[in-house]
Amino acid sequence: MFKFSKLFFLLIFLWVPFLNHAQDCSIDNILVEQSDCVDGFFNVFLHVQATNHGGEGFSVLGNGHDYGDFSYEPNFITIGPLEGNGTTSYEFVVIDNQFGECSNFVEIGTVDCAPPQCNIYDVVLDFQSCTSEGTIGAYNYLLNFNYTNTGFDGFDVFLGEQFLGTYAYENLPVHLVSFGPLNTDFFTLTICDNALTDCCASVEVPTPVCPPLDCGFQEVTFNFEGCHDNGGYNYILNFTPVNTTNTHFDFYLNNEFYGYYSYADLPIFLENIGPFNDNHFNIRICDNDNADCCWDHNVETPNCPVSDNCVIENVAVQAGECNADGLFYVFLSVQGANLGTQGFSVHGNGHEYGNFSYEPEFVTIGPLQGNGTTVYEFIVTDLEFPDCQNYGLVGPIDCFPNDCGFQEVTFNFEGCHDNGGYNYILNFTPVNTTNTHFDFYLNNEFYGYYSYADLPIFLENIGPFNDNHFNIRICDNDNPDCCWDHNVETPNCGGGDCAINHVIVEAHDCNEDGFFFVDLEVVAPNHGNEGFHVNGNGNNYGNFSYELPFITLGPFAGNGETVYEFVVTDNQFPDCQNYDIIGPIDCSPEGCGFHDITMNFEGCNDNGSYNFALNFIPVNTINNYYQLFINNEFQGSYAYDNLTQFIEGVGPFEGENFHVRICDNDHPDCCTDFLVETPACNPGGCNFWDVVVEPHITDCNNDIFSVDVAFHTTNNGPLGYYIFANGDIFGPFSYALPFVTIGPFEGDGSTEYDFLILDIGNPACYTYYEFGTFECDEDVWPGDTNTDNIANHFDLLNIGIAFGSEGPQRPEATTDWNAMSAYNWTHFFEDNNNYKHADTNGDGVVNNADIAAIQQNYNLTHGEVENFTPLEGTDIDPPVYMDVPENLTTGNPFEIPVMLGTEGEPVNDIYGIAFSIELDPEIINVADLTVSFPVSWMGEPEVNTITFSRLNLETNSIDIAISRTDQNNVSGHGPIVILHGIIDDIAGIHGEMDLRATGINAIDLSQSPIPLNNPYKTSVITKLRDEDAGFISLMRDTWIHPNPASDLITIMNKQYIAVESVAVYDMSGVQFGTIQYNTNQISVSELPAGLYALKINMGGHVIMKKMVKVQR
Repeated sequence: MFKFSKLFFLLIFLWVPFLNHAQDCSIDNILVEQSDCVDGFFNVFLHVQATNHGGEGFSVLGNGHDYGDFSYEPNFITIGPLEGNGTTSYEFVVIDNQFGECSNFVEIGTVDCAPPQCNIYDVVLDFQSCTSEGTIGAYNYLLNFNYTNTGFDGFDVFLGEQFLGTYAYENLPVHLVSFGPLNTDFFTLTICDNALTDCCASVEVPTPVCPPLDCGFQEVTFNFEGCHDNGGYNYILNFTPVNTTNTHFDFYLNNEFYGYYSYADLPIFLENIGPFNDNHFNIRICDNDNADCCWDHNVETPNCPVSDNCVIENVAVQAGECNADGLFYVFLSVQGANLGTQGFSVHGNGHEYGNFSYEPEFVTIGPLQGNGTTVYEFIVTDLEFPDCQNYGLVGPIDCFPNDCGFQEVTFNFEGCHDNGGYNYILNFTPVNTTNTHFDFYLNNEFYGYYSYADLPIFLENIGPFNDNHFNIRICDNDNPDCCWDHNVETPNCGGGDCAINHVIVEAHDCNEDGFFFVDLEVVAPNHGNEGFHVNGNGNNYGNFSYELPFITLGPFAGNGETVYEFVVTDNQFPDCQNYDIIGPIDCSPEGCGFHDITMNFEGCNDNGSYNFALNFIPVNTINNYYQLFINNEFQGSYAYDNLTQFIEGVGPFEGENFHVRICDNDHPDCCTDFLVETPACNPGGCNFWDVVVEPHITDCNNDIFSVDVAFHTTNNGPLGYYIFANGDIFGPFSYALPFVTIGPFEGDGSTEYDFLILDIGNPACYTYYEFGTFECDEDVWPGDTNTDNIANHFDLLNIGIAFGSEGPQRPEATTDWNAMSAYNWTHFFEDNNNYKHADTNGDGVVNNADIAAIQQNYNLTHGEVENFTPLEGTDIDPPVYMDVPENLTTGNPFEIPVMLGTEGEPVNDIYGIAFSIELDPEIINVADLTVSFPVSWMGEPEVNTITFSRLNLETNSIDIAISRTDQNNVSGHGPIVILHGIIDDIAGIHGEMDLRATGINAIDLSQSPIPLNNPYKTSVITKLRDEDAGFISLMRDTWIHPNPASDLITIMNKQYIAVESVAVYDMSGVQFGTIQYNTNQISVSELPAGLYALKINMGGHVIMKKMVKVQR
């Protein structure tokens, strides 16, 4: 390896070989460059250019030293090592050994090998303001300074001995964290390089004066929540306390004390205040025991007429003690206004408890069973005014808390056994058992004896059974009174070996581009539980689930010749196969055309023109020849039989593209046109193209790396080539080598590397390649897989590309948001980042577990974030869009598929995609929105794809990402994501909803971007009714308990409004079960786990509430 100056670099390009003439010896020029210093010493490299020199070489002298004799034949000689003491001025005299008078000399002056000194200077500390944080004012400062030869880890700031923080040089000027107050007239701030701790600078400045901050209340809201039945008012009070001195506050109405509340309980629901006769009433908030810290405000008095209707305001239910038989009584009291004179009735849980008088303080109802599961409801109805109702709840009451039993029992199916039996995992929580083991029974027959300590238990190959259900029983060992049993639906496991009986393939209609898709159905009564994959015609179409009724593959060229085969192989049992074939499919049965056109660049010519290889599939042509036109000029006629056709001497052209037309000979109606990118070919013959530079680790853990360089070339010289890299020259190399390895280079992450490839015999023949930076010991930030300094949904794409790769584990690995040292792996992404960044949890393998760190550290940053600029799509690119229904109704659940590609514009060769969807929070309740990833043409989640979604409530958007994991691109179109939610347009101010994908990052396996179009899709929002304040209050005062739920749920309402009916829907709008009437409790135990919407009819309104069903 040699180094040359910029002068020499210029001379190479201007060099013109001189002819040898018979004349006197002359040393024409001495080119010299020095090496980097090592331990205070350096070398120099001399290149002696001489004419008619002697045959005995030359000697080099200087500074009193004879450096020896050398030959003219090597291009370069090395002198050294020489001491770089900064004082010695070096000179070198070259003397021909045969002709002593033939000499020349060169001077390089002094060389200082002392390491550069770190320096921090011109420190400026600019006072900004007093901070609003804390009870006493502190200071905000802006810090700036100049620096040279500092380290790469940033700088630390100290206030005396107090550490204030670490900052990055590139972020200067920086806002320091607030500090103070200080009791001194001046203070000193010290800045030190984080790595070079002796490199410091200090600045002394006067201490500012910041007044203490006052106690007060900010962002006070006092929202009207409707009228009370007696004419009073309901309000919600909320505010932000600032520098208060107590944990509670006092609330006053019209200067009279009303209540004492905790700041921690904000917001406060104030029920039934007033009524007042004036047009306004006054409210006051005071910090408790702090009369100097108050806030008051006049509020307009609402118009709330006093009702003379019967109102049951409260039903209070209190349970008595359990008796020895496990029974208890309840004591029920009723409070109300304008009650009837005939008393009231009580019913609940399907029982009529009788009629009672309002006169007793309470009534006794019972006995009731204290089984530990039943929630008892008591609905009170006035006998004179049957619309006057309310209810109370009690329970569940457990009168035998020490009974033996089993809770949270799960019996999860884990797939079929090879012989048709079933695999299950049994788990539960034992309660008050008397033994350390339990007995397990199948269909009343003893099956096994297990330890509670071994739970969960894997039960392999039970059955098979012929009935639709089978019974399981768990009993505490030697305790027949403590058992639990349950009927389980029998799985369909076929009862035999894997068998794929049929593969059925049906073709779609052809699209306008001459392509078609196919639907593939697999009939397999016995199969593995890992899905199947499809191969054919040398292509792997991916992995799929047997649960799908069919899959769609494509697009395929309907060229009228190809017979397409589809071989289906079980992923668990590779000998379990079957296949089907289809075709040939002719997508142009009535017209002539050309399919699958390729025009591949094959190099440059001496005059700068280009060579191409043209290939295509002719369809329904009427001749044996075709005509070729380039930029509307006829090039010639060629035989279809000779395809692929080599086209030589095209161009040269000046534009970015040139136009190509192919026509069937003597058939002007059968032509096709397309554009080809103009190659960069230099006139003069020699050309380079398709340069590839790939890094690999020689000893990267010592901060050095090498690269492999390969390229194509034409008309090169016989002497080979050099490679210049940032002032270093490598070579010479022979063109016969498929690639060469050069290096080492410093992998410091900051040096931008550029490579110049230069033909030795023809200085006009060269090419550049911009490699960029490369960092050998770059730290890992868990979740930031693409090293853009932020963890977000884009990082899923790198996990998908590296999925399944293995490398060194990270020492002391965690997923905390910190910089972590990690050994390099052997593979790199296309942008030179190492695969180690995709191993976010540091366990040495890239898999599903690495997604968790993205969720954990989402949107956290380190340093300056690299902005992502999406590749702009056009109208002719495949779209990504929301398939929004044309009409949506407020209050109803919806499903909106996110579509990628269309049948006419499918997406070709995609590996992953990440994007965002912006939402209108006044139409969609963003917090309740959920995302599901169906099995799609992109793959099956957890089988060959990974997925990611994250709601951002600050920006009212959702970030989504999907990636393959099997290192295979896929093509197709259709839904890839489904959004689930409820239209929430209470205010009724929106008539339309526009949805659009933004920030789209779609890539193939090589990380090349794919352009996609992102059109808006609009839906008209239809209001169910004109919402009033009562409906708003009802929506806010109604909730479901418990939620999530596994069995019984209760619809709770603060206004004690009875439920008239309730129905359960899934998020696609399909109703489950029947409508339940006049009850506020329903069982959801039979529902599959998932998200549901409850449509509740109460108080003359219909409201929708979400409920999550979980399995227990």
